[in-house]
Amino acid sequence: MNYDIKFNEWQEMSLKKDVEKIVSILDKKKTLEISVLWEAFLAFLAMALDHADIMDIIPKGKVLLTIAAAAPLALMGYRMAKHRIQEIKEHKTFGRAKSEFVDEFDNKVCYWVMTATSFCDILSGKKVGLGKDKQDESIPFIFQEANFYVNKSIDKLDVMKPCAEVIFNKGVAYSKLIDAYRLETVIYILKEVRKKSYSLEKELEENGNLSQEGIQMVAKQKESDEEYNQRMRDILGSGEIKNVLEKEVKWID
Repeated sequence: MNYDIKFNEWQEMSLKKDVEKIVSILDKKKTLEISVLWEAFLAFLAMALDHADIMDIIPKGKVLLTIAAAAPLALMGYRMAKHRIQEIKEHKTFGRAKSEFVDEFDNKVCYWVMTATSFCDILSGKKVGLGKDKQDESIPFIFQEANFYVNKSIDKLDVMKPCAEVIFNKGVAYSKLIDAYRLETVIYILKEVRKKSYSLEKELEENGNLSQEGIQMVAKQKESDEEYNQRMRDILGSGEIKNVLEKEVKWID
């Protein structure tokens, strides 16, 4: 299995998402800072005009200054109220905001899937590069990492299962939901990583590339994986997941 995605490429994808989130936070902070600076400027201006007795000369000045000072506060209040109303609408459908689940799928599950895939491809490279009986102590670690990220993804999907119909949708009409086809693809890739990593490890072990200690480490990982395999079977057999998938998806027997 080779999806031709290197570590630096999926790191760039993750970094792009992080940058977008930071920009969003900074935009909100910038609005607040501008409002504060504007209020400070108006306060200073009011003091200066008051000491210069201009307010008495131009009675309308007080009214205009009050309006100018109140405008940023009104704008901030409007934006805060709008944001709060949006949060309430999202929480009506489910106790936890849909957007948070969607972000976790996009930014965590997909990231972990690509990480698992990358480790599996590294393991595949070991098979090509190592001769018979040439041991490589990094093989157990690579095998563990590939399957660790598979299990980590299963963990998150298990958390999402109760509200699957809120997060996923068949043929998305609403952009903030996730197309069920993406979920099917993620599950398919996770299954392929599991099967491929096991097949590669077996070949490397038979080729004498693992030490006895390495074989024991792999065995412990496989014990943990079997528990997660059962969890994934339970997830795919649940009514919540079956209702959002276009077709029945099977896990490893």
